[in-house]
Amino acid sequence: MPALVVAGPISVLQLDLFSNLFVSAATSGGFATTWSHNATDLLTVNLDRSYLNGETVTVTVTYSGVPFGGSLNFNNSPVNGNKGG
Repeated sequence: MPALVVAGPISVLQLDLFSNLFVSAATSGGFATTWSHNATDLLTVNLDRSYLNGETVTVTVTYSGVPFGGSLNFNNSPVNGNKGG
C-alpha cells in the first residue's frame, strides 16, 4: 500500500484493522519490520526509516482471519459520496 507523506516526518504508520485479524508479517520499503496490534483495532507499523513530506512510503501487511460480522460490509457506508448497495 503506497502512501504519500503530507505531515512528516513520520517513522510509523497507523492503520485500522479489526483486532480479531491475525497479523503475521509486515514490510516497509521492501524490508521486514515490526508492528503492534492492539485490542482497539489499531495496527502500528514501524517504518524502515523516517519519511519526509512529499515522499512515498510503501507498506505491506500480511494478515488472516475473518472480520467481525463475517465479511467486509460497505452497504451502509458512504463510498465516494454515495451509498453502496
